Parts: sequence; structure tokens; C-alpha cells
Amino acid sequence: MNNVLSLYIGLMSGTSMDGIDAVLVAFDNSNHQVRLIASHLQEIPQTLKQETLDITLGESDANFKKVAALDIQFGQLFAQSVAFILQKAQIKKENVTAIGSHGQTLWHHPYPPFPYTVQIGCPNVIAKRTGITTVADFRRGDLALQGQGAPFVPPFHQWLTQGFKEKNTQYVFLNIGGIANISLFPNQSTCLGFDTGPGNGLMDAWIFKQRQQAYDNQGAFANEGQVHAALLTAFLSDPYFAKLPPKSTGKDYFNLDWLKKYLTAFPAISSQDVQATLLELTASTIAFAILQHHTHAQILVCGGGSYNPILMNAVQRHLGPTFIVKSTESYGLAPEWIEATCFAWYAKQRLENKSIDLTCITGASKPTILGAIYAP
Repeated sequence: MNNVLSLYIGLMSGTSMDGIDAVLVAFDNSNHQVRLIASHLQEIPQTLKQETLDITLGESDANFKKVAALDIQFGQLFAQSVAFILQKAQIKKENVTAIGSHGQTLWHHPYPPFPYTVQIGCPNVIAKRTGITTVADFRRGDLALQGQGAPFVPPFHQWLTQGFKEKNTQYVFLNIGGIANISLFPNQSTCLGFDTGPGNGLMDAWIFKQRQQAYDNQGAFANEGQVHAALLTAFLSDPYFAKLPPKSTGKDYFNLDWLKKYLTAFPAISSQDVQATLLELTASTIAFAILQHHTHAQILVCGGGSYNPILMNAVQRHLGPTFIVKSTESYGLAPEWIEATCFAWYAKQRLENKSIDLTCITGASKPTILGAIYAP
């Protein structure tokens, strides 16, 4: 196997911070297919997770020393996840071409006059500890070309669809992580994508505040409540939803402070009704974004939200019968590993010096090579 296809490792820790996703994959460019050889979810210690979330959400002072220390700690965790996956697959480091590491986002603020995005997880630590060439720091190159720096998955999703057998089918990839984003393909040569708004992030934050649960398992908490129409209307009045693409956002915008701003007008609403309304907000804004571009399509859902049947049903209800909403699992693509696989793919593009065209997605001024290479 190793003599035929090059092996890559992808590392991703999303805004939900439910762990570090690590994949060992091989890409078949001739058929636009990816082979998942091994996967591993690296737990983030609760103290480290909480310290990082406090900084991200502005509840703790983000001084330079603290951020620098977190950068090293996450680098060590990423390197540890590589060691685990190599051991699981019984693969030697010499057989891996490169690691593609997204890092852990602290802040994403792609707005003038000084747009910035900050991912931690020191790639020097990863490369030196693993002994494998590491490619990282993908997003800042896009910002330097006046792009939004997100979303990055649409070009990879487009590459995947070129291997699908149903050539006359319209596809939309929907990733529901902390933030939700969509990838659209109006034709074979065009790729669009943007963040629709909150995914699981607000729901996760609210259920943790109310019940100290990391997430709403299968939407059970939301299912206890009723959608509060006036609160939903207030949520939807946020200018982000009316903004035209290219656009991206993060949990530094859609967070508990954002939620509190709207809840002050509804002091008597139950916590279950808030959760149900947040789920409806996610579903309705996703559907609204898709309906601006398609009248029918197959919606392939990945990310943690794909495991929430209440949310999936709500998206289907808002889209209507001309759309089919289903997990990427139906195409042999495990929904929890797609983003990590995406950054393994980005590492491959970087080592092959291939430009990525994000002009219609992030608004970057031109296609460009993305990512920095760190030697072992």
C-alpha cells in the first residue's frame, strides 16, 4: 500500500474543542478518492480546554505569555496524537510524507483595518517531536490577499465530488461544527462557500451553562423545549445573516455574550426553550443560505451536528422535499474525520506547490499557495 499511494496525516481541532481529530490517509488523485487508514480522537485535558475557552470568549486576560504557553501545550498534544495514530496503524514515521495541521483557533477576525486569525499548536514542536515534515499556518496567507481566511473546506469538497458517480446531481456539503458552513458547486469549475452562522457552538455553550454538559446529545435538551418565535426573530435580526458572501465568523462573535444580549428582553423564557430556539436558529440560517443558491440538491452533512437527529430533521424541514439531507457516511466518508482529512489534503497541495483558488469563497484577490513548511 505504501508503495502505491503517499500517506498523509491531518490534524484538526475545531471551535467546539471536543478533541483533536487525527487521520492517517492516502489520496488517489486519479479517482478523486481518499482512503482512511486510521483515525484517532485526542482528548484535550479539561483544564487546558477551559483556559483556552476563557481566552477565546474574552473571559480571561489574553496576555502574551499565556498564549505562548498554550501554543506549546497544543503543539505537544498534536504531536502526541500523531504518535498514537502511527502506533494504531503500525506505520513508521518514515512512510508518512507530511502532516497537515490546522491548529486550534483562538480568534478569527477577518475585518479591516487589521484582519487577523490566530491558531495555536506550534508546528515546530509537531515537526521536531514527530520527525515528520509539517505544513501549517494556512489561513493567514488568505487574509494577506484580502480574503476572509475561512471557510477552507470547499476546495477539498469539490475535489471529492469529482469522484462521485452521479454526475448530474447537485451537491451541497454542510459542515456543522461550532460554526456552520456550506460548500456549493454551481458547475464543475465553480466552487462557492461561506459560514452560515452558528452551528453547535451556541447550543454547546448554553447546555454547559445550564447542565454542565459538553453538548446536547442527539438534541435531547432542545427536544424538551419549544421554539420561542419572538426570540428567534430577535436572533435573526443580527446583521450577519443578511450579509452577502464572502463571509466568515467564529465563536468570538457567536458566543454567550451574544446570546445574553438578546435574552435580556425575555427574562421568563425556560432554558429548554432557549435551547430549542438556538437549534432552530442554526437550522433556519443553514436552510436560508442554501435556498439562495439551489432549488434542489443532496445535502451531505459532516461535523458533530450530523449526529443530532433533531437538528438534521429541522434542516430537512426548512429545506423541503426537493432536498435530501443525509450524512456523508452514505458516501463512505465518516463525518467526524472530513475536516482533518481536508488539512492532510492541503498539506499535499502545499508540497506539490499547487495554488488553491479561494477567490469565490473567501474573496481573496487571487489563487495562491497556502501553508508554511516546517522541517523535522
